[in-house]
Amino acid sequence: MSNPIISIITPAYNLEGCLERSLNSVIKQTFPSLELVLVNDGSTDNTLNLATQVLENSGISHQILDQANMGVSQARNAGIRAARGDYLFFLDGDDYLKEDCLEKMHQALIKHRAQTVCANYVKVTEEGEKLSIPQVMLPETSTAEYLIVLELSMAITFSFCQLLYPHRLVTSEGISFNPGLCYGEDTDFALRVLAHLDRVAYLPEELIYYVQRGASSTRMNLLDRYDFIPALDGLKKYYQNHGLGGEVVDLIDQQRIPKSIMGNTNYLLDAGLSLEEVVGELKKRKLLSRLKNFKPKGPRDYRFLAKTRLFTTSPWLYTHLRQVI
Repeated sequence: MSNPIISIITPAYNLEGCLERSLNSVIKQTFPSLELVLVNDGSTDNTLNLATQVLENSGISHQILDQANMGVSQARNAGIRAARGDYLFFLDGDDYLKEDCLEKMHQALIKHRAQTVCANYVKVTEEGEKLSIPQVMLPETSTAEYLIVLELSMAITFSFCQLLYPHRLVTSEGISFNPGLCYGEDTDFALRVLAHLDRVAYLPEELIYYVQRGASSTRMNLLDRYDFIPALDGLKKYYQNHGLGGEVVDLIDQQRIPKSIMGNTNYLLDAGLSLEEVVGELKKRKLLSRLKNFKPKGPRDYRFLAKTRLFTTSPWLYTHLRQVI
């Protein structure tokens, strides 16, 4: 049997309650040349048995890897090593796909002679109710650098699960998920791969369902969301070493890092952490001063600039006004 065109890599840890829906969405794909690489990351529930039962009579090509619990990055990396497809597609075990998702992505790849395809996704509840607002309309094709700029300026909502990744390129460039990151390892991976690509095709139709589950993180885990900032610093050096300088590198300092700091700060406050905890963590990580690097790129950015100025001047006043400014 020839190698599949697309390898779907699915990490799974204690997902017995929702994995079957995800697996069935893969089994029902209308695109024939695919394989599923499921990585059981040391689950302590019935995840492994459930996956085995669902897949063994499914008729689709699949591999089930069973490893000790090492985290989602190591699970995805194991999937990359085992995958046989020309392209990699990452589907978390609680998310699911429209039946023609991969077929339409592959058609767009061929039609536009692109190196990758960016499909639209929608956030849903565990019951399937839509949560996210409509996506920004994008051209049928663009350069990969254009997509990078959109992500770094946060002009679009973006998830690494929207893309097909050329397997040979990922392997030859030694790109992998960073197990040292507790947050943002997926975006870091996507932005590194995009640095090596040229043409991107877009699909506006909602083909991927990203399930928003209830948070179960500890207070310390929540504070780890700020780990994405040093990851962005690492990405800046990566871009500089691979010829992506100028505007792209400046965007990391002037847009992506300040917006990430403020976005995660608001998330932590909404999650119930005290202002003292959050500000203390920002000071410990020396992140407050990095908000001052923000430079507006358009009219909508001036509102964000005002928020950063208020927060750095008086975090207490900001927290009392942030819902109305």
